[in-house]
Amino acid sequence: MMNNRILNSVVLVVAFSMIGWFSFQSYLNSNKYKEEIKESDTTVNGTQEETQSGITLNNFNHLSGIYHSEKTDPITSDVVFETFGATAAKGTFKDFEITASFNESDQFELEVSIDVASIYTAESMRDDHLKGEEFFNVEKFSTITFKSNQIVKGDTSYVAKGDITFLGNTKSLDVPFIYKGSASGKENTEVFKGSFNFNPIAYGMESDAGDKVSVKFYTELSTK
Repeated sequence: MMNNRILNSVVLVVAFSMIGWFSFQSYLNSNKYKEEIKESDTTVNGTQEETQSGITLNNFNHLSGIYHSEKTDPITSDVVFETFGATAAKGTFKDFEITASFNESDQFELEVSIDVASIYTAESMRDDHLKGEEFFNVEKFSTITFKSNQIVKGDTSYVAKGDITFLGNTKSLDVPFIYKGSASGKENTEVFKGSFNFNPIAYGMESDAGDKVSVKFYTELSTK
């Protein structure tokens, strides 16, 4: 009789634990980040180039000056990340800045600075968890930066070659992107977008986030 009571108690504990876990997962799944950005129509003012794979790319060598991302409502720039596996999550950073410099000598400089504390996944508990030591460790590493001064033409896109500083570690990173053209109806505004995979474990993130994070971005850069 005593053994049956103990067994029944264990079964109940396990059952309630599973119910709680599935309820929590259902809650997280119902509170997912939904991309808010609406891409602008574009016109191509520059020349075009064809890659070895036959893909035609819009050329931006007619651009000159310093271009910045801007905080607008609705937003016109977004950096979206997505993790997979047990800690699958999708989100963005509300506060970041992109600066690109072009000149007629084909010299190029790109700087990206992200305020990690502005991480947003549409669920505050998940945001706080990602800010912790196991993941982004915001208290110690408040900023992610990327700097590039070289662009090469790839098979399907241009590639910005530079260095990223993440969790205090700096490594080289290639960021593929395309130039979509000038934003229609927006003066002095150019549109870029791209995507790449990122391995946070290589930078010291000790968690079950996995070694693959998908990152994609869209940005409208303006000059005055």
